Amino acid sequence: MRNFFLMLVLPLLLMCDNHDDGRGGLIPSDSVRSEPAGAGSVVFGEYIVKLNAGIEKSAIDECFGAIGPVIIKKSITENMHLITFKRDPGLDELKKRAADCPGVSFIQPNYRYRTQGRNRYK
Repeated sequence: MRNFFLMLVLPLLLMCDNHDDGRGGLIPSDSVRSEPAGAGSVVFGEYIVKLNAGIEKSAIDECFGAIGPVIIKKSITENMHLITFKRDPGLDELKKRAADCPGVSFIQPNYRYRTQGRNRYK
């Protein structure tokens, strides 16, 4: 029964991976993307940290705590967190620290995003 369900639903999901272009045609889903809005699109002082699977968020303090107090503003997923600092050390310093922390997968600035292309879900 499970295999039958997958055989029936999977092709439908793949077909739904296209968007209407407004003229009766379809745009492949990869032509509607979210990308950073540009160089000025960084939210100053906010960073997204991704931890490796099974690592507790206390590892963020262990890794970056020597810089100053780390504020975890929001947990985006179980392993991804939005953080800020009382005094922003800058991305280069944070990347150096992250390279020495085995539990940290990556750190990046928090970007403002805008959609590229027609978004019919507005």
